[in-house]
Amino acid sequence: RSRNPFSLLVATQFAAAGSVLVVSHFLGNAQIFFAKILYQLRDHFFLLETAKTGLLFVLMVVPTVFLGASFPVAVRIRTRSLASLGESVGKLYAVSTVGAFLGSFSAGFVLVPLLGKAMGLSFLAGAQVFTAMTASMLAGRRPSLRVVPTVLSVTLLAGCLFLPRWDRASLTRGKYLRPDLYGDALENMSLMDSLFLGRKRLAHLCTDQDILWIEDGIGGLVAVGRTVNSLGATIMFLSVNGKIVTSTQWELHMMTIAGHLPMMFHRNAKNALVIGLGGGITAGEMLYYPLETLDVVEI
Repeated sequence: RSRNPFSLLVATQFAAAGSVLVVSHFLGNAQIFFAKILYQLRDHFFLLETAKTGLLFVLMVVPTVFLGASFPVAVRIRTRSLASLGESVGKLYAVSTVGAFLGSFSAGFVLVPLLGKAMGLSFLAGAQVFTAMTASMLAGRRPSLRVVPTVLSVTLLAGCLFLPRWDRASLTRGKYLRPDLYGDALENMSLMDSLFLGRKRLAHLCTDQDILWIEDGIGGLVAVGRTVNSLGATIMFLSVNGKIVTSTQWELHMMTIAGHLPMMFHRNAKNALVIGLGGGITAGEMLYYPLETLDVVEI
């Protein structure tokens, strides 16, 4: 219980915004740290799954608790008597539902397309801090009691200018997806080194890939890159969140065959469904046949 639930609500907003900035910055810059864990525990399935679950729980529990605390504290502020409890909860839940819908819509269709995920998080955290600071100022408290909220607000708003910041080109290479490719380097560095020095130590291992285009979308970080194989042939590839989904060589034959095989076994097919667009190669190959309709469904 708190004697001043309004101050508690403001504090939860500050804590939620600050923890989101720190956690998101860590997650966006810790792929070598995660690659080290995946490589070190690659032969111990139970330990690996336990480590991943425990680490993600520790990272997510702090912002989750503070964000989740907003509703019960708001109920405590809004409820004047036991008789009005149901009405207060119902109205706040309605406002929360509308806010959840508008927030999801704005994030997916406005913030991420316009600002990207990192800057979008910075903007949202800044808006949360600014709203909490404004509410605190308008609450009519004595000037002496506004010093701490004001200092915290200024500090957090300044943090929004610098956090989170991610190296998008590094993320598109997906080192955490293929830690075995960097086994020797990962073996010779400690867990702390992988967190603070890992990206620098592995930088020389990715010089064979040129990232030509990067776009931060709703579904992930999409990139187009170019590399040269051992025979000197240039290979173009498309990756999503560091995972190569199609290329002009590696997966090309497999995706081409995936489009022809079903059509060879059903020569009179008029309608077809492709689950997962990928690079569009499988769907494109199926269009060589006299189909009436071809539907592509994304997962």
